[in-house]
Amino acid sequence: MQMKYTILIAIFAALIFTTCTKYPDGGNNASSLDGPYGLEQMTVNGVDSATLIFANRPCSNFNWFIFHETTLTNGCDTMPLTTWVRSTDKKQLIITCTPTPGGKSVYPLIQNRNCTIVWDIQRLTGEDLWIKTTYNGKGYYLKFAYQH
Repeated sequence: MQMKYTILIAIFAALIFTTCTKYPDGGNNASSLDGPYGLEQMTVNGVDSATLIFANRPCSNFNWFIFHETTLTNGCDTMPLTTWVRSTDKKQLIITCTPTPGGKSVYPLIQNRNCTIVWDIQRLTGEDLWIKTTYNGKGYYLKFAYQH
């Protein structure tokens, strides 16, 4: 009987130590980021700023961002060439922008100038993508939901 309890405790301990998540908000390391995501929330320095961004949107589907292979677009007019890659440890999203004549910026995610912004992935599941960064002295926190 003692041996059974010892085995059960060992199995329970093994499960506890192998179920840790990589992301502080409980997301997992989804293997693919491909697909359309709708921007649902944006805060700048902790203040809800989505209404300011949406009020100046360049087109009606501005809040949709499409991650495909290595490019990031949102279907608005002419977008700057924007590429993305995940860091080796899969905890960061690195977005690089290159200016395009007539390109529209969707600040801070897509910009019509040369820049690279490193975003920390807070949550990445089949349904959610939450990222944050500090850029030009401001803290940005964006929450996206996968669009089916």
